[in-house]
Amino acid sequence: MRRTPALDQTKSFLSRCRDIDAVWILNIFNEEIKQYKDVRRTDVDMLNRLDKFSDIKKEIMAELCHLHDRDIEHFLYCLEEYQAHISMPKIDLKNIENNKRFILFANNTMQNNLRSRILEDISNPVYKFFYMLFTYEEYFDHPRSLEEIYKRFSNVYMKFNSHFNFNENDFYPWANSHIYKSDEYKRLRVTLSNSTNPEININSIFDQLYDQDNNIHYALRKKISNAWYQKRHRDDKKVKKPGFYALTVKAKEALASLARKKNLSEDKVLDELINQAYVKECNPLTGEFPY
Repeated sequence: MRRTPALDQTKSFLSRCRDIDAVWILNIFNEEIKQYKDVRRTDVDMLNRLDKFSDIKKEIMAELCHLHDRDIEHFLYCLEEYQAHISMPKIDLKNIENNKRFILFANNTMQNNLRSRILEDISNPVYKFFYMLFTYEEYFDHPRSLEEIYKRFSNVYMKFNSHFNFNENDFYPWANSHIYKSDEYKRLRVTLSNSTNPEININSIFDQLYDQDNNIHYALRKKISNAWYQKRHRDDKKVKKPGFYALTVKAKEALASLARKKNLSEDKVLDELINQAYVKECNPLTGEFPY
């Protein structure tokens, strides 16, 4: 790799930055060095292509190796200036990316505030969160904005660690499918996440609903619960189709007569006759059932 003082200084700067800083570094690179006409679109396309924060830094460093020193020096100057103007919120960002429910809650709130449609195209929720936080003045210059969002989420989470307390393993996959098929939820200002974790999806949606209007939250939560109870009731009521036996006319008449005499259903009579025959024919010594 090519070595120059400018490259070494820039590499040293990048190594001191946190992984999450990669998103605003990318934005500066595309704006100041690449000078794309649509910087936001370029940012989003690259974020969707690169899987890890470290991949973003690596790609930038690879590009820098082909630039003149004066361009690299200009880039480093822009990075230092931008970093100096980022106001950090009083929130522990180190582990925030592991709090998936908060990330989804914050993304929905921040995106609605910014009203930037291109943000919808960022597929990685963590990338989206830090991209909005570090590249939009509404957040990197006003840290209390995120602090307020975090406070709102905490209030919801303290009341609803989980919005539903069903123990069945199939509840959340069912609820996830139910909501995605419902036009009722699509009309609300909530984000339907593409996460593969249906439990996080459902709780995220109801986090947003409670924050917006606790009455709507209560009504839809009750509606989902009732729909689930009804589904379980239908499932419990399902009875396997009885076995079909091709009886002769005479046997059918005899079965009907026995059923009337014993005041039992024909199925019960058959069950009783089979058990009696089993005791008599298969276990004559003890009369006990081996099953």
